[in-house]
Amino acid sequence: MQEECDLLPSTIDAYTRLNRYEEAAVGIQKSIEAGTSKLNGLPVVNHGVAACRRMTEALEKPIQVRHGTPDARLLAEIAMASGFTSYEGGGISYNIPYAKRVTLEKSIRDWQYCDRLMGMYEEHGIRINREPFGPLTGTLIPPFMSHAVAIIEGLLALEQGVKSITVGYGQVGCLTQDIAAIQSLRELSHEYFQNYGFDDYELSTVFHQWMGGFPEDESKAFAVISWGRGGRRDVRRH
Repeated sequence: MQEECDLLPSTIDAYTRLNRYEEAAVGIQKSIEAGTSKLNGLPVVNHGVAACRRMTEALEKPIQVRHGTPDARLLAEIAMASGFTSYEGGGISYNIPYAKRVTLEKSIRDWQYCDRLMGMYEEHGIRINREPFGPLTGTLIPPFMSHAVAIIEGLLALEQGVKSITVGYGQVGCLTQDIAAIQSLRELSHEYFQNYGFDDYELSTVFHQWMGGFPEDESKAFAVISWGRGGRRDVRRH
């Protein structure tokens, strides 16, 4: 897998996403007893720094934490100390699509802590990539809406000293619009970042293939996947 990928994802389990660490511990114990994982992701908080660092040091490629946590402060502390090189999410993009009882005021404040933590690592010479979650709900999101969230979260991260930003866009299916959207996202991000006085940063983009429902027919489902792969190639070409 490492040989075929430029970077590696690590998805966090649902209990950790909700800060329910005792239930994650039960899931770990059941997994041990069953001899197979009973969790739907990696319980970074429960495993702790030592165990997670053994994993990251065994890999040669960059590895990202992907989760969906409105309050990701403890997860951020452990993940970054463990050597994960990229952290996805934000106070908006990991609230509205995932939670209905968490105010934006709280999640933005909690993510300010995560961004400042990454900024502190940067100050000590350790660059950690920061990626706002572009697809949001993973459905037919108008580009202007996802662009606005990505740029706002990028600015919030830059304010806290983060220097490596990846802004993302979720495929909606119109190839022309998807190509224009990812190109305009890069241009607008540079424009707004620089208008707010930031010029010392790295900016990259990520194109997420369709994350919504798939046809039940296998050939049609493969067609959706192929359409996304074609979109990625065209984005790179342009």
